[in-house]
Amino acid sequence: MEHEDLGVVGFALVELVEAGARRGVPEASTAALCRLEERARASGTDWALGVLARSAALLCDGPAADRLYRKAIGRLEGSRIADHLARTRPCVWVAPWSRADGIAPLRDTLVLSAPTRDGALLDALPAEPGIANPYVGDQPACWMAPGVPHDSYLSDFLMRSQAVIGAL
Repeated sequence: MEHEDLGVVGFALVELVEAGARRGVPEASTAALCRLEERARASGTDWALGVLARSAALLCDGPAADRLYRKAIGRLEGSRIADHLARTRPCVWVAPWSRADGIAPLRDTLVLSAPTRDGALLDALPAEPGIANPYVGDQPACWMAPGVPHDSYLSDFLMRSQAVIGAL
């Protein structure tokens, strides 16, 4: 390890963790994650800590994975390496929600689609500063007429975290 190229090895470890996680080879992922963690903590950069959180999220489920993905997105937004941020953001983030939860679980949502007729909820969404773009009702997933090439508009829409509330 004396002559490892810092950048190349770091990128390779990130890919190895993801490949092992997606192929069901946890031993390879865990070993690579340990090496990645050592390097990321030593560097302390937003990119390194962001890909570390994303890599760890790939190896767990539920609230722990959700917490790690959000941490990764926060770190990677401060990095100049955009491709890892795009790979970290889910196109659609679906989570359990009920009226008893209120709108607190929906905070920090970039785009929120709310196909519901619940007047109290619809009044509360625009007032919540943590929800950047609330949409009510049936909204098309395009900014142009159907059938017209979307260029970057569709990719911009798809690369945002989203939440959907169904009428309960």
